Amino acid sequence: MAEEGLPVENPRASERRLWEAFARGTFVDLRSGDPGTDDPARAHGWGESRRVRAEVVAALLLGAVAPSAGHVAGVRLAGAVVEGRLNLRHGVISCVAELTDCCFLD
Repeated sequence: MAEEGLPVENPRASERRLWEAFARGTFVDLRSGDPGTDDPARAHGWGESRRVRAEVVAALLLGAVAPSAGHVAGVRLAGAVVEGRLNLRHGVISCVAELTDCCFLD
């Protein structure tokens, strides 16, 4: 199963979704659909279901999961709070990195 390589203990459902979606570049949308609620300026009120740890994003961007043949792999994420420091220093990213309406909290 793809999530075996997840770099965090007790992965959240949102982290599992992102991990499983990466190889095919599938879009993971955690937004509620309400523009007011989904404003990143209100991210402090977003619940656990919209949180992804930075270690998961970094691992994916730095090649922890191989792309599926015939697909463009990538982190394509919307409406998430990315928690922690996203450390990509000295890394080479060769996949799509699309984060829409996300908030980064260190």
